[in-house]
Amino acid sequence: GDGQSNAVILKVQYAPVCASGQVHVYGAARNEEVSITCRLDAVPPVVHFFWRFNSSGDVVDIAENHVATQGLQSSLSYVARTELDYGTLLCWGSNTLGRQKKPCAYKVVAAGKPNPPENCTLTNQTRETLKVHCLPGYDGGLV
Repeated sequence: GDGQSNAVILKVQYAPVCASGQVHVYGAARNEEVSITCRLDAVPPVVHFFWRFNSSGDVVDIAENHVATQGLQSSLSYVARTELDYGTLLCWGSNTLGRQKKPCAYKVVAAGKPNPPENCTLTNQTRETLKVHCLPGYDGGLV
């Protein structure tokens, strides 16, 4: 026969994972401060964040006083002072179910101000519009 039971709310718990839709490449000039935000998904919420920097095989733990954490996100203020300071920042989280298996990775690349467009030519002009074609200048190192 037919039957119906009461609705049951099921809450699946899991260790932290990287949230989708994040910026993963940050361009920074030397001595320029960039704020890098690590967003995680987890149930129950994240209890602790861990940050590390990896450059040419050297791995360094980031001190907690450089990090601001609120809920499921942690932000790091980072300054590249030398060429060796460009590399990959790694972020993990942990909750009562365990530590995140795969870290979120954020690459810090050398970047400067982009150059203006070059060799601009007028390709079409009417009384109301005009079309200009240009070659891109140097992108500042972000691409």
